[in-house]
Amino acid sequence: MYFNPYSIPVFAAAVIMVSVALLISKQSRTPGVKWFILLMLSGTAYSLFYGLELCSADTETARLFYRLEYLGIPFVPAAFLLFAISYTRKADVRSAWLLISILIIPFATLLLAFTHQHHDLFIAGGEVDDTGIFPVFLFNPGIWYWVHQIYAVTAILVSLILIFRMWLTSVKVFRKQSGIVLSGAAVPFAVYIGYLLGVMPRGIDPMPFSFALTGLIIFAGISRYRLFSLTPLARNMLFDNIPDGVVVLDNNNRLVDFNRAASVLLGIDYDYVGKTAGLLFSGWPDISVHLTNGINSGGFEVSRITSDRVIFLKCNLILLDDDRGVKLGKMLVMHDFTDLKKAELERQESDEKFGLIFENAPLGLMYFDSDGVIEVCNEYFVKLFGSSPEKLTGLNMVKLPDKRVVAAVEKTLKGEKTVFEGRYTSVTGGKTVYIRALFQPVRPAGPVVEGGMCIVEDITGRKLAEDRIKKTNKELHKLNAEKDRFFSILAHDLRSPFSSFLGYTDIMHESLDSMSTDMLHTIVSSMKESASNLYSLLENLLQWSRIQQGVTDFSPEELNVRERVLDCIEPLLSFANDKAIDVVYDLPEPLTVCADRKMLDTILRNIFINAVKFTPHEGSVRISAITDEDEYVVISFSDTGIGMNSEIMDNLFSLDKKTSRTGTDGEPSTGLGLILCNEFVKCHGGSIRVESREGEGSSFYIRLKKSLPECDG
Repeated sequence: MYFNPYSIPVFAAAVIMVSVALLISKQSRTPGVKWFILLMLSGTAYSLFYGLELCSADTETARLFYRLEYLGIPFVPAAFLLFAISYTRKADVRSAWLLISILIIPFATLLLAFTHQHHDLFIAGGEVDDTGIFPVFLFNPGIWYWVHQIYAVTAILVSLILIFRMWLTSVKVFRKQSGIVLSGAAVPFAVYIGYLLGVMPRGIDPMPFSFALTGLIIFAGISRYRLFSLTPLARNMLFDNIPDGVVVLDNNNRLVDFNRAASVLLGIDYDYVGKTAGLLFSGWPDISVHLTNGINSGGFEVSRITSDRVIFLKCNLILLDDDRGVKLGKMLVMHDFTDLKKAELERQESDEKFGLIFENAPLGLMYFDSDGVIEVCNEYFVKLFGSSPEKLTGLNMVKLPDKRVVAAVEKTLKGEKTVFEGRYTSVTGGKTVYIRALFQPVRPAGPVVEGGMCIVEDITGRKLAEDRIKKTNKELHKLNAEKDRFFSILAHDLRSPFSSFLGYTDIMHESLDSMSTDMLHTIVSSMKESASNLYSLLENLLQWSRIQQGVTDFSPEELNVRERVLDCIEPLLSFANDKAIDVVYDLPEPLTVCADRKMLDTILRNIFINAVKFTPHEGSVRISAITDEDEYVVISFSDTGIGMNSEIMDNLFSLDKKTSRTGTDGEPSTGLGLILCNEFVKCHGGSIRVESREGEGSSFYIRLKKSLPECDG
């Protein structure tokens, strides 16, 4: 490296470009500025490393700085094209596909430039020629070098065309700005073409100097015309996002530009640019008259009848002057207020109809303002609450003691439709009625809620009738459930004894002649026992039926637990013997409870049969009794059966849930026997509890009091 005075202008160009980039960075929100900053920074990198190349004394150093120049060179035309597209608003530069299509060649050029020593696609050879007034790095261009040059020329040319077209269609006050950008861009393009054609002196790369000149032109534009502080009005501000239709005309009433809303409203496209106002507003003669008569700036309204509707427009004409007062043209803003106008006309038309309906409606009607204050109500509303118009008008419903009504009013004022139904007592009339009130927000001219409408219906008669029907239905449901429960339990508990009884009669019918006296005596004894059991069971069921009806004869007495268990279980041991189930007793002799004998017997029989039914062959059933605290005795039945899951246990004593299962030998079951046991235990003020796990058996715990007032004499 050595100092080369010919590199000083190149370094100066780099300083100018980076300064311009910093100067306009404050305007980064203006369309295109970010890409122009990238353009300046790319030119800065290009100039900086080109200056260092000029200071190189050997080929390798020159080759290194030549490669580093391509950190900026490929992105100069790309940044310029993106700047032109964004500045003129011809496309959305945020589109990923647009960015990829523009930047793919610059990135490929950068890659090939940095790896050219491994291939000849970009350049071949390379040496420093110091025979001239300053050293020059010479090389043979490859095929991609020319691809890059074609891309650069095309990108810059397209950019100039876009900016030139913008300059042609801009209002005069904005032409200076687009003209500065156009002239600043044209300089490096002309120099670049001269460089490619070889008309420049030997070895000189003039591009950094042309970029510096562009930077100086832009700097002058910033200083003199506030370039980038105000971009062309017709395209680069919020023009296309204005909801009203906007057209810009020159002093001869020719169309300069328009936004999307105007395109839809007037049915025009860019072919109309340059056309006169008479053609542009051929469907709106009133607007054309205002413009051709030279009317001053101001507002006016026009209307037009189309094939399917009437359109109303509010127009505002704005004269455009520059800072010296020179007239540049005019801007017409058109606001479509058709919906508002139609609503106003319809409201005027319906006011009289509404007044007639309001006063004669068979419902209570009331209107309140945005503070919840009643402004008007009809006669039905007044009579419904036993009040007067004077007391109701001016009443603030937000301050009523009934918070339900207050909540309904507050929701309405927030824009929500609300329904209130229930018992209400009037604060002004003292009358209590059942009402159904519909609260509806009122928005006369838009989304803002200006009050609310309340429609009130007297439902007192209906409410009383509904209450009577509910009460009757509840009683009928209860009676029907009790009937169903009674017959279900009756069928469940009578089936097994009757089966045994009928079995004995079949044996006697078929073998009576061949039976011995002893066998006949045995069968008759068993039938007598079955008949007795059936009679006892029917008595118990009738007793339970009386409990449900509240007419039961509950007669508790002091009973020996061991004695009652043996008396009830011994006749049922045949069921256990058939399945080889071992029945074990652990019953203390003196233990007693105070219970109704018939109910207790039913409880013990059902629990035991249930245990045997769900215990497999050669299992066991253990019956025990212990004292629980001082006032209770707990009788437990524990089996080694199939057990239950939690769902079955939760619904075991519920009539409306099906919990019945067949026994281990296919014995039928309805699940109603345990419900009967639960009812009888409750009659004694006791409780029944179940513990069970699937596959490990079940335990039922019957907790009864040792004594009751009836047992104490």
